[in-house]
Amino acid sequence: MKAVFFPILLTFSTHVLSQTPDSLIIKKVDSLLLVAENLMFKLDFKQAHELISTSEKIAIERVGRESALNAQCYHMRGVAYDQSYELKEAEKWYLESKLIREKVLGKEHYSYTWSLQSLGFIYYQLGDFKKAEDYLLESKEINEKAAHNKHYSYPFTMLGLGILYSYQGDYEKAEPYYLESKAYFERMNKTHEFGYSWVMNNLALNYSDQEDFGKAEAIYIQSLQGFEKLYGKISTQYASVQINLGEMHTSAGNYVKAEQYLLEAKATWEGTGMTKDANYASLLNQIGSLNWILGRYDETELYISQSKAIREEVFGNEHPQYAWSLNEFGDLYSKMGNYEKAQSYYVQARDIWAKTEGTETADYAFGCNDLGINEMDMGNYEKAEQLLLEAKAVWEKMDGIEVSVSANLRNNLANLYVHLRQLEKAEAYYLQANEIWLKTLGENHQEYAMGLTNLANFYKDAGKFTKAEPLYLQAKEIIVKSLGKQHADYLSLLFNQATLYWKMERVTEATTLFLEYIKGNRFHIATIARFTSENELLKYLSLFEESMASFQSFAEAHPSPELSGECFNNALFHTGLTLENDRILARAIAGADSTTRSIYEKWQGCHRRLAKRYARAASERKKIAEVEAEAEGYEKMLLRRLPAFQEARKAPQWQDVRARLKPGEAAVVFVHYQVFKPEQTDSLMYAALVLRPGLDAPKLIPLFEQKA
Repeated sequence: MKAVFFPILLTFSTHVLSQTPDSLIIKKVDSLLLVAENLMFKLDFKQAHELISTSEKIAIERVGRESALNAQCYHMRGVAYDQSYELKEAEKWYLESKLIREKVLGKEHYSYTWSLQSLGFIYYQLGDFKKAEDYLLESKEINEKAAHNKHYSYPFTMLGLGILYSYQGDYEKAEPYYLESKAYFERMNKTHEFGYSWVMNNLALNYSDQEDFGKAEAIYIQSLQGFEKLYGKISTQYASVQINLGEMHTSAGNYVKAEQYLLEAKATWEGTGMTKDANYASLLNQIGSLNWILGRYDETELYISQSKAIREEVFGNEHPQYAWSLNEFGDLYSKMGNYEKAQSYYVQARDIWAKTEGTETADYAFGCNDLGINEMDMGNYEKAEQLLLEAKAVWEKMDGIEVSVSANLRNNLANLYVHLRQLEKAEAYYLQANEIWLKTLGENHQEYAMGLTNLANFYKDAGKFTKAEPLYLQAKEIIVKSLGKQHADYLSLLFNQATLYWKMERVTEATTLFLEYIKGNRFHIATIARFTSENELLKYLSLFEESMASFQSFAEAHPSPELSGECFNNALFHTGLTLENDRILARAIAGADSTTRSIYEKWQGCHRRLAKRYARAASERKKIAEVEAEAEGYEKMLLRRLPAFQEARKAPQWQDVRARLKPGEAAVVFVHYQVFKPEQTDSLMYAALVLRPGLDAPKLIPLFEQKA
């Protein structure tokens, strides 16, 4: 998620208010609130709340509960909850402050517009865009009527409306609000102030979201320079713009520059000492996401683990921000095919959002959507439909949602209705999703390519081959440019295009694509194998059972030396990957350092404890799961620290095996697989791959077919 700034002017002196209580009391309260503000910047919310409570007590005792001074205290308590991401509590205190200000000062007073603006930002963050818009427009109207457009509240109200419309994908509507906010600072000769740099950052973000990257980058640089003058290069403000530049280059597909900016932002943030912070945790997630795109899956898990640990330490394990970390782990395990593990994380995240924010918020809708996709992947289609439609209903109630979210939801529903054989619904949703992606992201974006691929798969399965082929070719061109040929999306497309040509009896073209797919697939699996435990690897391999069986079936139906050779290589590769990790580790540990040996001993200790627990009652299952997770953690550490183990997972090629065979010897590998013709059948084929010295390639010999 890109960084968006929510500038909240925390304190302003209450002596300008229409009430005039003892000036010493005002100064006392102002002083306490200023200290509370500084504590918030240091993330010390506990002490900040204590000082705010002291301020409230003084204000209530000396000037009354319904006073402008106490309203400021209530507003500040809302700010404290806002800054610590306790949004429902923030809403409560902002509303209390607003009611008092309305009664005591009236709706025309500028401090009342601060209440409206703060509530607008809160409802934006909660995903209630209609309420957010209503409050921000009311603030705008009051400012303009009362000529407060010369006051600091005005540009931030305009900025808030720009952010709101940008998030909903209405970039043209957002732009004039950003420009008016920018113009205010220029009219008032305040371009040197922090507000101007905030506005420039969000204006750049608006252009970036429209893929006008040249204009966006130039404005980001202006924002960066402004923050450097105000706070120096070692500041969270400077780092936040670096993050946005990194995200922009990620969206543009410039991954080298993206990584450079994100790692610079990380170093900048660490230089401030503010690493126990939700924004720093989000930065780690962004770096993890980029590593996933780049295929560095071990780095992905490492970064999101660090992010989760920070959020748990800062917020506890029942907070919306912590729920996002759980959801991100759900995403990771779902991508790896470990759906049961993903489900556990998704359910925990959704339940935390329901408990802390309610069931009509954007977070809860995202939770339902992600859990619905995972249920669909597990084959639980009725549950999936219920969850996806619940997400759709929540988003529709919000009266507006980010367009990419709308497209993704339609794509998910289309996939579901394919499984449910409701094909008219499926096609309609696919077409709607692609139309949205094309309009908002352009014809060269990877999300649009995914939509084209899904629609092509739909037409292929429906027998509409002439409709499917051009969609595959268009998607392939986009993916090669944006992601490269080693990306999982490219490999998936190769397989689907190969099966299309098989169905069309274009055997030569299908053979070429199958061979490219199978080699790329092994490379991809080998990358995953470098950091996964054996249990996780086996789950991941299960994702490819159908594609492997389809390839074997094609090789049997259309024999060639190249195809049979790759069948043999596949067998060697998968046999090598599934060797027992403990045996390989035992050989490698002898020359390892003391730290690695210590980790190995802890890993062995986990398995000793598991051996005892497996023999006990079912009530031990929770403890078993905890020890299994601990063991997996040690195993992953060992995988990273022992190059010899990673090397052990590399399998030989069939030519290496042939070179070692003596005259009269043969190497035989037995395989079995589901039969595809090219549609899946209910039969299993048992076959042998035979290799002798002098053969140009292995021979694939079908043995017998059995009904599954």
